[in-house]
Order: sequence, then structure tokens, then C-alpha cells
Amino acid sequence: MKADEIDRQLAEKAAQLAASEKTPSSGFERVHFPSGTVIFAEGAGAEAAYLIANGKVELWRNSMSDAPQSLGVIGGGDIFGELALFDDSPRLAEARAVSDVEAICISRDEFLARLDHMDPVMKAIVLYMVKRVRIMSEDLTGRKDVL
Repeated sequence: MKADEIDRQLAEKAAQLAASEKTPSSGFERVHFPSGTVIFAEGAGAEAAYLIANGKVELWRNSMSDAPQSLGVIGGGDIFGELALFDDSPRLAEARAVSDVEAICISRDEFLARLDHMDPVMKAIVLYMVKRVRIMSEDLTGRKDVL
């Protein structure tokens, strides 16, 4: 089995588990975004991450410029919006629904609470990886102002 298929299966399982938590205080909420909705803007603060149950989301860099860059389209089982929750930095990209989207919203508080329970060594490694992703994104797009 390919690594990307394993990743997708893990993300889909996470979405199923999150959806099964029914208590209002669970920090998870099922949300719907109609096609064309900007879910969050590039450079905005982060209040949540999202696990896509159904639908497609396109991620854009420089969306308000003369030369916007599509970073790709993601779909069911994919997670987006998590980087800004890890390091409290602005959003790297705009997320826009390209079809009707059903997702599980993970609140900032829930995300951080779960991160706080992570093994300290693993947490340090994950935070380092987030920093590397931001640096690579800067290198690929030539933007330094959002990092």
C-alpha cells in the first residue's frame, strides 16, 4: 500500500472518530460550506482545522494578487488549516470550497488541548516539522511576509 493511501485512510479514520464524538464540549463540530465559500483567508488568524468528510477544497497562495497560485485541490479524508494552529502563525493560504463541502471542524482549544497531551519529544519533532513546512512554502512561493 502506498504512503499516500495510508495517510488518506488514517485521515478518514480520524474524521470518523471526530464525527462520533457527540458531546457539545468535544471541540468537534460538523460544518457545511457551499461551493465557492472562502473557508479562511490567507494571512488570517486560525481558530480551527478541518477534516473533509465530503467535497473538494482548493488551497491558494497570493489569492488577492495579480498572480494567484493554486496549491492543489484536496478532498475526502484530507486535513487542512492545521499548520496555523500548531504555531499560532497566520494562515499560509486561502481555502475555498470548489464543491459543497462537509467537514469536521476541530476548534483551536481542542486542537491545543490534544497537542498538550502529546509526548514532549514527539511534540517538539512535530513543531519542528511545521517550521520546516513554512520555510519550504516560503522558498517555493517567494513570499516572506506571511511567515
